[in-house]
Amino acid sequence: MDLLKFFMEAGKLKRLPRSGWVIDKVKNSESVADHSFRLALLVLVLGEKRTDIDVNKAVKMALIHDIAESKTGDIVIDKKWEYGPNTPNKKFPKLTQKEKSELEKRAFEEISSLLGEQGKEYFELWKEFEERKSKESGFVNQLDNLETVLQAMEYELQEKRKLQHYFDYYNKRVTDPAMLKILEEIEAKRPDL
Repeated sequence: MDLLKFFMEAGKLKRLPRSGWVIDKVKNSESVADHSFRLALLVLVLGEKRTDIDVNKAVKMALIHDIAESKTGDIVIDKKWEYGPNTPNKKFPKLTQKEKSELEKRAFEEISSLLGEQGKEYFELWKEFEERKSKESGFVNQLDNLETVLQAMEYELQEKRKLQHYFDYYNKRVTDPAMLKILEEIEAKRPDL
């Protein structure tokens, strides 16, 4: 195990701004680590009363879901943006979703290997999250979308401008009844600009 190298690799996320906000020229935008922290907190708080999911497993997924981005950068593949400019040294050409997924898989394999056997567990959790093949991964994925919408609302208030494309894209990916109630509250708090 190379714990120091693992923690230094994960620490890069504290300095990596999320590409969507960079593309939209949001001032002082959040880092990938900021996003992962609040996602883990959402999973913990909203998962506490759920009997259908393993909250500990879900929190682990939330904490590790973007670690590969410490190597790949936060690559955005979207019709609106085409390709995120925030990858390290812009070293990757325009990618398809499949190519992006494969790149992130290789990066996560490399990072998780620093933890030996424990890293194998994290790699399996990461794959499960990516493949959305369990209740926990579905729960975390929906909250991942909800967290982005929450951040968009906060930036609308901060910047005094609409960021409607986030709501158009992410709202429809949330179907859980409890999360839909939170989405309604977020919509109600959006500024009338």
